Amino acid sequence: SRFSIFLTMATNATILFTEFKIRNMLLKNRFVRSATHEAMATQGTGRMTPELVNLYKALAEGDVGLIISSHAAVTSQGQVGPRQLLIESDEAISGFKELVDVCHHFGARIAIQLAHGGAKAKQAELTGLGNLVVDTLTNEDIAQVTTAFAEGARRAKAAGADAVQIHCAHGYFLSQTLSPAFNHRTDRYGGDAASRATIALEVVRAVRNVVGPEMAILVKMNSQDFIEPTPEQPSVGQTIADTCVVARLLQEAGVDAIELSGGIERGLLARTGLTLAKEAYHKDYARAVKQSGVTVPLILVGGIRSFGMAAELLEGGVADLVSLSRPFIRQPSLVKDREMLQIERVACISCNRCFPTPAVGSRMACPFAQVAPPSS
Repeated sequence: SRFSIFLTMATNATILFTEFKIRNMLLKNRFVRSATHEAMATQGTGRMTPELVNLYKALAEGDVGLIISSHAAVTSQGQVGPRQLLIESDEAISGFKELVDVCHHFGARIAIQLAHGGAKAKQAELTGLGNLVVDTLTNEDIAQVTTAFAEGARRAKAAGADAVQIHCAHGYFLSQTLSPAFNHRTDRYGGDAASRATIALEVVRAVRNVVGPEMAILVKMNSQDFIEPTPEQPSVGQTIADTCVVARLLQEAGVDAIELSGGIERGLLARTGLTLAKEAYHKDYARAVKQSGVTVPLILVGGIRSFGMAAELLEGGVADLVSLSRPFIRQPSLVKDREMLQIERVACISCNRCFPTPAVGSRMACPFAQVAPPSS
């Protein structure tokens, strides 16, 4: 009956509020705020703002276990928008420390996501800096970007962050190195999935050398690229078979957790019109990654909209933590709302109207944010 289903969902959801440890980072629950581009940093310079600090304060007050920052570009060359966070110099440390401190004050843990836009970067148009294109990278280029990721991690650690997340998803630089749609190299950095993972693995090792053995290193990667092939570009990109190979290599390299997402373009990153049947649209890929021998914690993002589904993913061993992006834009308090009000679904309707459009100066904002969440 409907009543018995409600009771089952409510009972099973208790797993979502159990502690979980990633390396030495103890989380108070299984909820993760997935990295979400807010377009709220200072124009061009990518510095922290009171607006961002207040946003993260709301998430931490709302009892999110792990907050992953929006993608912080490790170099200005790698910025994909003028109001993206930048972690290129030591001058950025104090701003990130503000973010870390406010999260810690309310018992949340925070990971700083480190990213480079590669061929997707927009700063070339703004500053004249050339983009990094995988096929034309020199060994010096690879060494420089690897060092930039390591230096970003050093700054994140100096700011007091609990972890760093290396962004290898969504068609940004490291995602491009993993994908046969972008990486056509014939040297040791190209070829099969394992060879295409070489640059990402070098970045992971460089980051570990800088942050030491205690700090958690996370990676965000695609389940699949979901590229529609064309005569000019016949590859579908990274497949789930590739992802399983790369995930095992990341595990061997000492990565502490993997967040599984998918897609290159925004329409595939954030689907609209989610129904119960379409919830958690990467769950089958997560199951495949687990079955391939990946034993490090798996964080699943993508269309999780009910606490029953979130609990089912954990109970069934599909994932170890659940990650959400758009729901936290509308409802930063949703974890606490579940605890206090026993809501069954998030308020987010997956309309995608929250996304910032940096080209016209808009920021991340939900048009329905003041609307009360549904009671059931």
